[in-house]
Amino acid sequence: MQGDKVLKEDQLPGLKTEFEVDSEDSRGEYYCIFLSQDTGRASISVNGPPKVFAVKKLEHANEGESVTLKCNSHSFLPVTSWVWFKRTDGGEELIPNSSQNKLVVSSSEQWTELHISTLDMEKDPGVYVCNGTSAEGTDQASVTLLAAPNLAATS
Repeated sequence: MQGDKVLKEDQLPGLKTEFEVDSEDSRGEYYCIFLSQDTGRASISVNGPPKVFAVKKLEHANEGESVTLKCNSHSFLPVTSWVWFKRTDGGEELIPNSSQNKLVVSSSEQWTELHISTLDMEKDPGVYVCNGTSAEGTDQASVTLLAAPNLAATS
């Protein structure tokens, strides 16, 4: 079992069973329960680097609006550090929290958000990368931000 989900059931005699987990999604706590035994329960924790993914890989916003880019992590061990970067021609530019009050980063063990206020058509569009690190390693995901001009009607 993993959580409440039964992953394998067998009817073989004896107190031995084998189960192979998918290496892409193996993190978590697994339980082996032998129903015929009163104390037939064991658990094993399978750790690994976090699995980080962008909530939306492509985000659209209009010039002057605010936008929030989001990443989540489904990992057995919590993410202890989130970092945002913006890809540039020269590599990756670290995004500090609250730089000029335009960029604000909020994070927990399972998610991170980059809030960009007053979107600038020239400076803000591009590819943003969220990087999550746990005791077992690091993973990252990217979000592409597209901006459109503000076409407010004029009288």
